[in-house]
Amino acid sequence: MTSPRRASEVETPAFSGRRSCACEAATASVVRVAGRRELLRCERCGLLAPMVVPEPAELIRWYRDRYWGRYEAEQRGLARENLYRHVLDMIQRVRSHPGILVDVGCGMGALLKQARDRGWRGIGFELSLEAVARARAHGLEVYESAWPPCGLPDESADAVVFLNVLDHLPRPFAALEEARRVLRPGGLLYVRVPNGPLHVWFNRLLSPVGWSDLTVVHLYGFGRQAFVHHLPRLGFTTVAIRTAPPSQGDAYQDESAVRSAVRRLLKRLDRLVYTLSAAFGLDRAAWGPSIEVTAVKDPAARSPVCRGDGGGRA
Repeated sequence: MTSPRRASEVETPAFSGRRSCACEAATASVVRVAGRRELLRCERCGLLAPMVVPEPAELIRWYRDRYWGRYEAEQRGLARENLYRHVLDMIQRVRSHPGILVDVGCGMGALLKQARDRGWRGIGFELSLEAVARARAHGLEVYESAWPPCGLPDESADAVVFLNVLDHLPRPFAALEEARRVLRPGGLLYVRVPNGPLHVWFNRLLSPVGWSDLTVVHLYGFGRQAFVHHLPRLGFTTVAIRTAPPSQGDAYQDESAVRSAVRRLLKRLDRLVYTLSAAFGLDRAAWGPSIEVTAVKDPAARSPVCRGDGGGRA
């Protein structure tokens, strides 16, 4: 597997041998992104999903051995610390009393460290060997493990976080089901992901000038519509879906000075537009390049069985 994918796309008619989305919509269209990679766009929930999921062992090798070395710089610095602070503030608006917080794809544990400083017991799951070693060196409880499954007991956690992780996972709905399993009744789910449909739209605008790689398309592309549809199906009650504050770090550095300057300009513009929109409550439309979701486990809902992403509980 190469690095996380980004690039332009063109849409083609739906193909007869489609693979159903997890919502089992009757129709889907095919979209092509860079490297001749094809995705399915569900016409019911809008989810962008791979036609062919990479082998789990291939993904594990990439994130275990290569991802951290390539993108470690983005995980550091004041901008990232501010992002972690924002995530914890969002969690504590719903769960005011500290408990057990689980961070899926925790990196070297910076979010867990901030959570510990606030009185939480943080538990992390991470594939990168180097990141796990660094987290443990700071006394953090981090396990070298994919998700799902995890070894936590049923109803043992108060919050589960997927911070820019869910769209990288080969079985995202099984991952959310596992989060629901370990959450206590009323426990909080926090998710931040790139806004897949918006990045697809930006691809169309930027492709003619050769700058479609300024957008982000990972393994899956989630938008507001996908969360509105799937969270109740998976046993969650949505608290909020909104535009996430822009991250100031840049994981996708360009060799071209012009491209780097354009990217910095777009970051500043994104920050300005977000600040103005949030001031008037327009962030609740979840229009921005990244979206964040808070939801609570509905104790009355039956445990779901995931189908479209390859199964339920592992």
